[in-house]
This record gives sequence, C-alpha cells and structure tokens, in this order.
Amino acid sequence: MTMTDLAARLRAVVEERLAVARAATPGPWHWWHPPSWDHTGPDLHGPDEIEIAVARGYDESCLEIRDGDAEFIALNDPADVILACERDLAVLERHGARDYNDGPGCAPCGGPWPCPEVRDLATRYRMEVT
Repeated sequence: MTMTDLAARLRAVVEERLAVARAATPGPWHWWHPPSWDHTGPDLHGPDEIEIAVARGYDESCLEIRDGDAEFIALNDPADVILACERDLAVLERHGARDYNDGPGCAPCGGPWPCPEVRDLATRYRMEVT
C-alpha cells in the first residue's frame, strides 16, 4: 500500500464516521432504565435531549437494548464522536506524508512515513499498515 493509498483510505473512513455522527440527533443523550414498558421516561432537561431506554417485559416482536449497550450508546454522544473525528483529521493533516529524496517522511516526527501518529490512527480505525 502506498502512502497516498493509506492516507486516502484513512481520511475516507474518518470522514464517513464524521458524517454519520453529524447526521445523528444531537444530544446530550441519557440512559434510563424504565420499570416497565408503559413508563414514559424521566423528565429531561430540554427538548433536544435523547433517551436511550432499556425496555423489559414485552413480547419478542419489540427491540430490546441490553443495559450495557444502552449505556455505551449514551456515552458515545454524536458531539463527542464529531470532536474525535475532527481531531483525527487534524492529526492526519499535520502528519501527512512528505516526499523527500530518500522516500516518504513525516515532517513533524522527523522519521519515515507512516509515522507512529498515523499508525495509531490506522489502528483506531481498524486499518492494517504494512
């Protein structure tokens, strides 16, 4: 894989995640565990707050969100994902490959490319770097 391929693939994956987060309903998101399916939920602080409910005691035709899943979803508020993706794109821009006489390198790190920063980003987005 060339340096251009890795940078382009990594940028595409981060930008896709960023687009999904921006399309989601903005938070803050809250997790609550209703005592029954008929419970209307807690009194939230504003109209833009999202409830992630764990419903129990209903037939199997309904979707059930497990406790751990609901908590995880609430902790991954779109605003947090947007900030993380924007940070990752900035790191990729800052540590982009530069062509030198002896091959591609990373100017901020002063070594070969992909540098440790870009390798960490690739790992975070489940991309293999050879």
